[in-house]
Parts: sequence; C-alpha cells; structure tokens
Amino acid sequence: MDDPKPAAPYKRRFSNFAVQPRLMLDYGTVKPGVYFYTNELLDKLLFLGGADINLQRDYNLFGIIEYNELKPTVFLEVYNQTANIEDKLNITGTGVTGVDIDVNINLLEFNAGLQGYFLPGPLKRIHTRLDWKGNAASLRFKYDGITRTLESAINPRGGRYVTLKVQPEWNDFLTDFSTTSATSLEIFSKNNLTRFEANWEEYMAVPLTKHHSLSFRAQGAFINSQSDSLDDFFDYFAGGLVGLKGYPFYSIQGQRMAIGTATYRFPLWRNINKQLMNIHFNHLYLAGYYQIGNAWNGSADIEDFKENLGVQVRLDTYSWYLFPTRIFFEAAYPLQEQFNNDVRYRREWRYYVGVLFDFDLRLEKKRFFR
Repeated sequence: MDDPKPAAPYKRRFSNFAVQPRLMLDYGTVKPGVYFYTNELLDKLLFLGGADINLQRDYNLFGIIEYNELKPTVFLEVYNQTANIEDKLNITGTGVTGVDIDVNINLLEFNAGLQGYFLPGPLKRIHTRLDWKGNAASLRFKYDGITRTLESAINPRGGRYVTLKVQPEWNDFLTDFSTTSATSLEIFSKNNLTRFEANWEEYMAVPLTKHHSLSFRAQGAFINSQSDSLDDFFDYFAGGLVGLKGYPFYSIQGQRMAIGTATYRFPLWRNINKQLMNIHFNHLYLAGYYQIGNAWNGSADIEDFKENLGVQVRLDTYSWYLFPTRIFFEAAYPLQEQFNNDVRYRREWRYYVGVLFDFDLRLEKKRFFR
C-alpha cells in the first residue's frame, strides 16, 4: 500500500457548477430560463441563482448567497423582476379616454440577514432579516419540538412547533398619478406599520391507538399602524391553503387575523414498500379537520367567524432513493357564505393538490435549504 499523504490544512473546494434549464408559461408568453447552483463541499458557502426572459423582454432574476463558516449563517438575496404591459389611459373629466400607453414595471428587492441557534438548546432558532422591499426589518423565533419518529413527517404524534415574528415596516405606497406635476407622476403616501405574528401547533397521540394522531393549531396576527390610514393592500388574508381552506385566499381580509384548526389523522396503508419507476411508496394517511377563523378590523365579533370542514390524503414517497416527495390532496367545504369587496363567495368545495418536500405549509416564509 502506498504511504498516505501528509495532512494539510483544508482548502475550500466547490462542486461543479450545475445548470438546469427551465421553461415557464406566463400570461400567454413563453419564458425560457435556467437555474444555476454550486456549493462548497463542506457546506460553508452556497450560491443559487436563476434567470428567465420572454420575447417582450420581461425577465426574472434572482441570486442567493449563504455563508456558513461563521455562527450564525449570513445570507444575502437579490431579486429583480420586470414587466412591460400595454394598457388604456382614461382621465375623468378631461375627455381623455382609451389612449394606448405602455406600463413598465421594475421591481428590485434586497434581503440580508442572520439565522442560527442563538439560545441554549438545539431546538431554538432566531431568524433576523433586513428587507429593502419598501423598507422592513423582521425578527423571528422558531421552536421545533416535534417528536422525531420514522413517520413524523406524515403523522406527527407528539411535541409542538411554535413561531413568533415581529416586523416593523416603513412604506411609501403608490396611491395615485399626478396630471399636473412636471417632474414626477407618482403620488405616494406613508404606510408605516408593525406586524406581530404567532403560530402554535400541538401534536398528540390518540390513546388506545398505535398510529392515530390529533393535532391543534392556532394562528394569530395583527398590525399596529403608525399611519393615519393604512391601505388595505397591507391586510392579512385568511383564506386559501395557508388559512381557512374552504374560502378563496382574497375572500377574507383585515388588519387582525385568528385561525384555529383541529385535525384527526389515521393510516390507510402503512409500509406500502412498492416501487413505481423512480418513486418508492411508504405510507398513505387520511385526515379530517375542522377550522374556524376570521380576519377583521377593529373589534372581533365571534358571530362573524367563518368555519369549514375538510379531508386530506397524504402519500409519503421518495424519488430516486434520496429525495423526500410528499404528495397530498385535500377538499374543504365552507359552512358560511362570505362577502368581501362587493364579491359574494358561495358555499362550494375547494380542492388542493401538492407535490413538495414537506407536507406542512406554514404562514412564515421558509429559507431555501434550511
């Protein structure tokens, strides 16, 4: 056997630069693009980016850098999106109607921050974020105390998951266009506020059963406005997949929000252990749930709270022997009609399908690889 090479200090080494093509259909146009990615072999430095463009020269760009050699992790994100839209200009009282105009939109966002374990214990994490998309800074605390088992991803039966978030914002909000100004057409108003958000999930095993579970979730949020009048653009929306699932996302809105969910889950088929092409099937579970909640301004009135019932099917699989592939289908039915912004939302079934790395979708934003 050859003599081993002498020890030497580690030098930073990167994996090969990976480039993956993508094709997106966006409001009737085709947008070809790419993702590109590389990572230091010991996960000390990561870079992820992407770009796409269509024939109208609308493009999307983003880049993410994570530096993990220090504690905590330092991250920087940059996003740039453009859109070129043809519209009609109508100015009331001037006789100007139906004039063709080109609207050019360019959105630029920078995010920078720190995340890591700042408190004693392995399950406590604080995420600090600075966001220049209208000027915001946020602080988020996360406690992940869900009991780890082989089936905890599809059917957690113990522990809890808690997040708390505080986010002050300083916004110059576009409210109108001036027809008299010679220097600037946009009219902005101050919309300064602070958001407070909380999420608590409690999981438990059902007595006298081996694989049945019961969970309760409480979501709450409110806005403390420092402006005379806050535009409803900044409201919370309590419907959709991350809220009351029996109601459309924009159907329930307000500066305060509260949602409660109770779920009962049990197996339909455990240890499937079947293979179909590149997908390995593990477990199939069925759940039923009840939700109650609302979003509002001013004082809360429990009689205005909305309710819905729902069922969910979860299928736990793996792709290529490595990648968790969590598939779910659910249907939810609202128990009350809803009126918002002169729109009537009837009582009808709403359906959701997802194929992700995880079953749980939570209101707080997740980082890409953490």
